[in-house]
Amino acid sequence: MPPLWPRQPDRSDPDFRRFGDRLNFAFHVAVFCAGNSFLWFLAALKGWSDPRLAQLTTTWAIGVVVHGVYVFKIATYPGAVGTKALKKKELKETGYRLVSDVVKSEEVEVEDIDP
Repeated sequence: MPPLWPRQPDRSDPDFRRFGDRLNFAFHVAVFCAGNSFLWFLAALKGWSDPRLAQLTTTWAIGVVVHGVYVFKIATYPGAVGTKALKKKELKETGYRLVSDVVKSEEVEVEDIDP
């Protein structure tokens, strides 16, 4: 079942941008796994001994790792839920709601819901 977005998707929305970047990374990993599995299966089936296949796999794996480091460590999404403390008013503007209204301070920490 596809994920439901709580509001109108907009690339200028930091939460949507963050979600999109992570989804693109997941797609990159899936294509890497499927593509390399297929190529190595063909190599084993046909008896290829071309060293370029190992170079391609290594280069592509490095690209996937760099992509992952960028998405999870380098990229910043100012205003995204889960990246900083938000004021109650800002939280209401994002479309999310508090589970409990028993908050004494004006700032609340919103936890990241990623698995």
